[in-house]
Amino acid sequence: GMALGVIAIDVDPTGTYAVASSLDSTVRVFGVEDKAVKHIIERQPTESWGTVFGEVSAASTQIAVAGGSKGQAYVYRGAAGTDEPELEMTLDLPQVRSCWS
Repeated sequence: GMALGVIAIDVDPTGTYAVASSLDSTVRVFGVEDKAVKHIIERQPTESWGTVFGEVSAASTQIAVAGGSKGQAYVYRGAAGTDEPELEMTLDLPQVRSCWS
């Protein structure tokens, strides 16, 4: 399991897989029914606050992970039958300015 608390979770549109990010900076993809971990994505500390499924097809699955101080989101794609998802792209997120400053 995860060493520290889960902070985000999403289920793919088919209800087959779930993805969860944790305070231990890991993102885990697991089967909903068997609860077996299918993949683990290790991020740098504080860079995995949120996660969500993107495009899901029989050939591949896309997962987005965001968080931390870098202001970026990381998109991973895992092809059916591969060991681990690979980083597909890094997106710079807009910086939000406080209305109080």
